[in-house]
Amino acid sequence: MRALAWVRYLNDQRDCFGKTLFTVTEMANVAGASRTVMNVELGRLVKQGMVCRWATGLYGLPAGVTPASLATAIDSTAYVTAAWALAQHGYITQQPREIDCFTQRRHNRSRRRSSPLGTMVFVTVSPRVYAAPAEGG
Repeated sequence: MRALAWVRYLNDQRDCFGKTLFTVTEMANVAGASRTVMNVELGRLVKQGMVCRWATGLYGLPAGVTPASLATAIDSTAYVTAAWALAQHGYITQQPREIDCFTQRRHNRSRRRSSPLGTMVFVTVSPRVYAAPAEGG
């Protein structure tokens, strides 16, 4: 697929289904190419500024990705908590440097992950402390 076709596809997915993040495998299936070929093509799209690499293996448009959607894309049990959520809802005036996320999983990689949104810190908490937010909240 050409660069503009990718942007059109990603915009359509966002507008129709609300999907903003895509894995390399998903994009390779759409293009009918192997993961290796897709990685090369994604590298070119990132250099052109048409697509952004949000995390290892996660790509999307340069705008429209929130910390909450990125946290759940990296770890399906994670949610944004603490100072970042308070700042986003206007309860505190300072913007935190790190995005804290609670999760029930232990990560075999670093618990600190850098992204274009900032540094995300995944904290493993016990089940009695973990409370996923209600839908729409």
